[in-house]
Order: sequence, then C-alpha cells, then structure tokens
Amino acid sequence: MHVRSELTIEPFVEGKPGPHVTRAIAVLTNAGFSPEIGPFGTAIEGEPKAVNAAIHSATVVAFDNGATAVSSHTALIQPIAKAGAPSELIEALTPVLNKLGADLIDVDDSGPDDVPLIWNGEIVAMVQPAQSGQQVAPLHEAVPRLIRQLESEFGSTLGELDREQKQTAARWLEDRGAFQLRNSVDLVADAMDVSRVTVYTYLSAVRASNGQ
Repeated sequence: MHVRSELTIEPFVEGKPGPHVTRAIAVLTNAGFSPEIGPFGTAIEGEPKAVNAAIHSATVVAFDNGATAVSSHTALIQPIAKAGAPSELIEALTPVLNKLGADLIDVDDSGPDDVPLIWNGEIVAMVQPAQSGQQVAPLHEAVPRLIRQLESEFGSTLGELDREQKQTAARWLEDRGAFQLRNSVDLVADAMDVSRVTVYTYLSAVRASNGQ
C-alpha cells in the first residue's frame, strides 16, 4: 500500500518560509523522504506507517517553531489491484471511494452488503460500503466542502485569486478527487468566477503535467 500525504503549514510567507516550515521539511527529509515542496503545501509518499510517523513529527516541530495551524491530507495513490480490475479504473475510483468511506475489495472477500463493480460485463471487484456508525458526509456536499477548505488555506475566496493561484487551486482539487464528482466543474467555475471552459483548461494542464 502506498499513500501520499500533503502537509500545509501556516502562516504563509510567500518566498520566505520561516523556521516553522523549513524545520518541518527537514524532519521529513531526515526521515528518508524526498519532500515535494509546493506554494501551499509539502507532500511525501510512501508506506502509510512511515508517512504518518513523519507527518506527526513534522507537525510537532512546526508548532514548536511558530506555526499557527497545521493540516494534513493523506490519500491512497497506488491501491493494490483487486481481482481483474484495471489499474486505471481503480485510480479513478479511489478518490470517490475515499470520500464515501468505502473500500474496494476482492470478490472472494466480499459479504452480502457489498456492491459488485462490473467492468466489460464481468465482476472485477466489490465495493464495501462505509462501516456502520462511520460518519460520511453526503456526496453532494463533498465539492463545496473542499472549496471551503481551499479558501481557508488561501485566506480568500477562489474568485479573488489570480490566474496562477487558480491553477494551483485546480491542482489541489484534482489531487483530492473533486473533479470525479458530478457537477464539480460547474461548482468550481462559479467559485472561481470563471467559465467552465477555463476550468477545463486548468484541469487539462494539471492532468497533462501528471502524464494523464
């Protein structure tokens, strides 16, 4: 299992990260990772246990050096292939399943409440719903919730961002599976105060840079 975790540390000081950022990144580096440093966050990838331990240590160091807020987001990026399900299908489904609190499991491990995933006329895996008692936000609220979180990190509405910042925002939303959800482009376009075509342009650029 392979995960990607992105750490966002506040306050933001564009071009001049303080010790609350640099020392936290040093912790990730010393833990054996090669941090991917972006304008609003730092990401690492690896085994869940090692990633979580490094993120926890970096969070502590960030607060010790003046951070006012630290948030992290961890997602499965290389799920183990399930039965005959194509890897590209699994990659496309993973963000949605994560939002729903569901899991993709082997057919042989399924139970009566699991839902078959049919691909080209064959059951290639099973979708296991969220466990009883697990709190999962309604799917239709996922994109607005992500937009609110993103605006909180920027400290302004998406409509007030410049073009480069909006492209960064599109990448952030894409990394979290927002564009896999229905009406997501319309919602993002409204929030950014741009046309749907512009959002598709941002999204195409993001996916091209990811080799998709």
